[in-house]
Parts: sequence; C-alpha cells; structure tokens
Amino acid sequence: MILDVEKILKNLLKNKKISNRVEELDLNTKQLIDAIPILIDMNEEKEDNIKKTLTSFDLINGKVKRIVVLSKYGKKIQYSNNVVTQKINPIDFEEKNIFYREENRKILINSFAEILKKPFEKQKGLYIYGKPGIGKTFIMKRFVKTLAQKNNKVGFINVSNLVSNVKRSFNEENTYHKTLSILKEVNYLFIDDIGSEIISSWFRDEILFSILNERVEKNKVTFFSSNYSISNLQKLEAKTSNQKYLDINKSIKLISKIKALSIEIHLKGVNKRY
Repeated sequence: MILDVEKILKNLLKNKKISNRVEELDLNTKQLIDAIPILIDMNEEKEDNIKKTLTSFDLINGKVKRIVVLSKYGKKIQYSNNVVTQKINPIDFEEKNIFYREENRKILINSFAEILKKPFEKQKGLYIYGKPGIGKTFIMKRFVKTLAQKNNKVGFINVSNLVSNVKRSFNEENTYHKTLSILKEVNYLFIDDIGSEIISSWFRDEILFSILNERVEKNKVTFFSSNYSISNLQKLEAKTSNQKYLDINKSIKLISKIKALSIEIHLKGVNKRY
C-alpha cells in the first residue's frame, strides 16, 4: 500500500503546477498523502477558455486545504475588468525575459516591489524618465498588469491620447465628467509620456492639474513616464501654445503635485525601437 501511495505521489509530482506548489509550501510526507484527492483533481484539470477558476491548495493551521485560484482565462478576465481606462496590449514572454535581465530595470522592479510592501496610504508612485525608445512605456505596462492581476483597479493613459479623448468628449458632458472622475478616483493611475502633448494652458490647468491635485488630496498612487526630468518638464509646461509669455507659477504648481505623488528615477538605456 505504501508503495502504491509513493507511486501515486511520484506521478502527481510530475505535474509542474503541483510540484511547484508543494515546494512553495514545503509539505511533509503526511501532508502530501492527506492531499492526494486534491492533487488528483488538480492533475486532471485542464486550462481552457471557459473555466475561470482551477483547483489548488494551501496550508492552513498545518493542514492542506482545497482552494480555488484563477485560471489563465480567469486572470485575463480579471485583468480586463480591472484596467478601467485605456487598454494595453499583451507583453510576450521574450520581452519579459529581456526586461528582467537588464540591470537598470531590476532597480525599477525593486522600487516597485518596495512601494507595494507599504500600506496603500503610504505608497508613492514613480516618475520614470529617460530618452525615447528605452522601454519606459513597456515598464509602465508591466506594472499595470501586475497590479490588475492582483485585483486592483488601475488606470493607464497616454497623455496625448487623453488630450484627444477630452476634446472629443467635451460636448458630451456625461462622458467628459466620467473620464475625469475615473482618473481622479482610481487607486492606481499610470500617466504615460507626460510632456509629449501639445501644451495648452486649459489642458494643463483644468485637466492635468485638476486630476493630480485631487489625487494628492485623496492619497491616490500615481506613476508617470516622460522623456524629460521633472526640472525640464517644469520649463516645458511653462510654455503653452496659447500664451505669449511663460506661465512659470502655473507650471510650478503642476510640478509640485507630481513631486508630491512620485519619486523620480532616471532610466538609462539604448533606443530599442531601431
């Protein structure tokens, strides 16, 4: 009988999903034997585009208990539901490998992980800047996916797209206010490529400042990417398309909100677009 049990466990542990979870929980032989019915169910279950959850197990008070976890399809649905603004494309495995191998990006990964360890009200976002094409948006999307897959509501916007969307929805009052409300209220907001937009005093003061000001007041976590350092962005935001003179005070007010919301990190690297 012991030999039969050993044989059953040996076969079940050929399943990577099972063996990885067993190793993670560091189960002993008795716990493994008690868990055989759960392991058999796990081994027989297959991923498909219908099941949202799959069988798994956890160690609770020293005993192995059956739990359910999201399937790949379930994670996809959850992710889609949790990204409440601009949708982002999937990132393939090869790019993910490159992302983790590069030392400069490991610093960002560690910074992001440290942020998430803190209680939400003490978290502060990142302001990632560097030359075009070095992977700033790619990094932002990785962070968005990580948060969304952990069941957080996340917003992701490209500033130039936001300008266009706001202009289009300006005559549709409900859409316009709903868009701004989401950007102000969502717990995690990623603002991509700030400084790339054609700057008007109206967009800077009525839209961008309004969003950031409310996020500071409500302690919402905000991330930025830009081609410009914060000091250079301040100079840029003072030059609006519809004013003859520099508007330094308004620019300083905007930048003060960015500084209150984020920690500046300079990302170095080569242009990967060419």
